Amino acid sequence: MWTSFACFRNAEVGVRFKLLETKSREIAMQHQLSEVNVRLDRLERENRRLKRTGGFLAGGLVLAGLAAFAAPTVCDVVYAERLVLRDTSGRQRLVMDAYKSESPTIMWHDKDGKAVAKFGLSTEGIASLEYFDKQGGAKSSYRFSPEGQQPQTKSDAAPTVAKTN
Repeated sequence: MWTSFACFRNAEVGVRFKLLETKSREIAMQHQLSEVNVRLDRLERENRRLKRTGGFLAGGLVLAGLAAFAAPTVCDVVYAERLVLRDTSGRQRLVMDAYKSESPTIMWHDKDGKAVAKFGLSTEGIASLEYFDKQGGAKSSYRFSPEGQQPQTKSDAAPTVAKTN
């Protein structure tokens, strides 16, 4: 009897041990599943954030591309023998001229369109700078030699302003 009881008792202990072992495995699995769920939630939040960020960046690039196509032209590049820069009122402010001439010049005008100064280069390589008075007459003139000699100065010269239109 004792042997059958001992066998029964050992079997009962083995079953209980297996039940405890199974329960501890279930608890461990539940713990692992909760960790997996926490990690999965964090990854899903990060994925949503990355999708939003990517969407905003893509939208910004599309808007920047559209703005680049729709942007008005600010300035034009011009290749010419004569260049006249005008202000918003249409008055000449700067004239660069090499038209039918071997001597290129740059002439500045005031807000009323009258010549103020002129910089030129002669065919001999002599640079000249002239200042004009309110009536358009040459007030002073400076000439610079390419050999590095002292500039020649001429003041209150006769008016020699060519009309520019």
